[in-house]
Amino acid sequence: MIADSIRNIVTQRRVRLTTHPNGYIQMPVTGHTRLHVFPDIEIAKRKTFVPIHDHRCDFESDVLLGEIDHAVYRVAFIAHGSYMCHFVQGRRPWLQHADAICAATVATLTRVRAGETYALPARVMHEIRWTGLAVTLLTKIANYPNIQARVLVPIGVEPDNDFDRETANAQEVLWAIVDRAVARVR
Repeated sequence: MIADSIRNIVTQRRVRLTTHPNGYIQMPVTGHTRLHVFPDIEIAKRKTFVPIHDHRCDFESDVLLGEIDHAVYRVAFIAHGSYMCHFVQGRRPWLQHADAICAATVATLTRVRAGETYALPARVMHEIRWTGLAVTLLTKIANYPNIQARVLVPIGVEPDNDFDRETANAQEVLWAIVDRAVARVR
């Protein structure tokens, strides 16, 4: 199922892997696709775990190995909420000012298994949860460069603006996980 081009990228180490702040590995495949490898071991991630976020693009994600739980959130911007909605500037750091106070509740929680696909439009808050090794191939469908991605941070918690996805984990550590994962994808 996994394309030869992805196996070639992995075999030839033609790209630099990065660590998503929420603790999984990102590997660029093309300008609009990237492989996400959700490790079955702990890797360095941002100190403040804030997994609820949205994107500047519409996307589809094919689960190639394992399974993930995809939670979509309903967000209400209300004064008595428990989150601050922060804009993301580039890849890091987050802007220090908050957009608004909000509440977030799970609207849907879907287990997506190998061979299945899920999709998400831009500006919809979501979270990915996983246990065990999992691999997805994310494809951007439409990009909206005039909007900023956002992340929900619990009130009273400082965002971890020092996290550096480029250097958080050694390339050798990330490649060992990616090699093991891609070898199991059919």
